[in-house]
Amino acid sequence: TVENSLADDPSATIRQQKVSDTKNRVSLINSIENARLISIHQNYFPERKYSGAQVFYAKTEGSHALAERMQKMFTESVNQGSRRQCKTSQGIYLMEHINCTAVLVECGFLSNPEEEARLRDDAYQRKLCCIMATAAACYMADT
Repeated sequence: TVENSLADDPSATIRQQKVSDTKNRVSLINSIENARLISIHQNYFPERKYSGAQVFYAKTEGSHALAERMQKMFTESVNQGSRRQCKTSQGIYLMEHINCTAVLVECGFLSNPEEEARLRDDAYQRKLCCIMATAAACYMADT
């Protein structure tokens, strides 16, 4: 799918567009009362051996609890036997400047050929979405 940019000036350099887009995303998220954010990504690492979903959390209230719940559900459903733990997001502008509960989900590694094939599969994508939605709904019910 194609991502819609929130950059102010589409004729600016790519770097300027990315900076503008990110700052505008922060402003939009912070303008929404009681917002919750799930930022979805695919991971990549030069070594092909790495696999599995991993959840990173903002330093905002509730983010760690949501990330722990989501990571546990990934481990139980699609990453059986994984020792991956959720981690705090560091150095990610969006996650450091928002004021709501937020997690960043790396759904898997595109650098791992087997996992890349799963990530392209519609049924697997639905499973990942169901895990994220269920974890968010359970978190919301608890708060």
